[in-house]
Amino acid sequence: MYKNKVLVAVDGSVHSMEAVQYVATVFPAATTAVVLAHVTNELSELFDDLDHNPLYRTKTRAIKEWIADNRKDIGLFMDKARSLLEAAGISSDAIEVKLLPRRLGVCQDLIRETYEGYAAVVVGRAGMSRIKDILFKSAAVHLVGKVKHLPIIVVGGTPISNRVMIAFDGSHGAMKGVSWVGALLAGGDNEVITYSILSTNGHFWVGDKEIFLPKDAEDPLAAGKAMIGPHLEAARGCLMAAGLAPNRVASRVIALEQDRAFALVETAMGCGYGTLVIGRRGLIGFIEAVMGGRVSQKVLKMADDLTIWIV
Repeated sequence: MYKNKVLVAVDGSVHSMEAVQYVATVFPAATTAVVLAHVTNELSELFDDLDHNPLYRTKTRAIKEWIADNRKDIGLFMDKARSLLEAAGISSDAIEVKLLPRRLGVCQDLIRETYEGYAAVVVGRAGMSRIKDILFKSAAVHLVGKVKHLPIIVVGGTPISNRVMIAFDGSHGAMKGVSWVGALLAGGDNEVITYSILSTNGHFWVGDKEIFLPKDAEDPLAAGKAMIGPHLEAARGCLMAAGLAPNRVASRVIALEQDRAFALVETAMGCGYGTLVIGRRGLIGFIEAVMGGRVSQKVLKMADDLTIWIV
């Protein structure tokens, strides 16, 4: 029995193949089962009715051919995805292809599927065309907003690294992210760092308590470390208890005046951490802004090649 069942939402695009590649690269093969889920249109009954109408008969033939081609493409995609996962060491009996009939809409059907015993949901950042990219970004944001019982993993670009950065602010939400990383990645060879940015102009959390660093503190970093340090040690202990090797787990604390969201993306990309794990409280607005296009183009471009876990 596999420990973690991961739902990978695919649409046949290059970006959804990147989501498959991410799972193959980052998730431990021995403990991961993968479900490749595609929401399909079931229009056969409608076409049967239209076939009896001479005004639509020629048009339905062309649409049926398009649907048949699309199904063929999805079939080829699934075969390639399965081969990629098997090449990474995931057992063939741990890979399932699931075609979900479209009932409520792509997002709603995927959301309903997430309650079928999954440990995480993985989705590509964009879709098959420029216009569809906008829709798919909206779909990713929609999933982030609606699926709160599982980590949502939004895969952006290549190359894919197995180095993982956890944005750690001392809150229970941040510790939840630590727990999910430990549960999903234990047994792999991932390098994980808990990274704390203490804003000298803002705040952070210790448990449920909001902390403001005094602006006139002689050494804000030392003051912040004294408060968040025990929580960082607890996070490191949690990761090692889950099965991550001690020499693959690290932590760091820095104090900055600049925007933390920008600093996190800049540091993750600059240091080769292909994954950034962020809790829902506080920074979720940044995630929505990145995928909705409401931040600077520089940050957008950087984040496009970064996989983000929202937990």
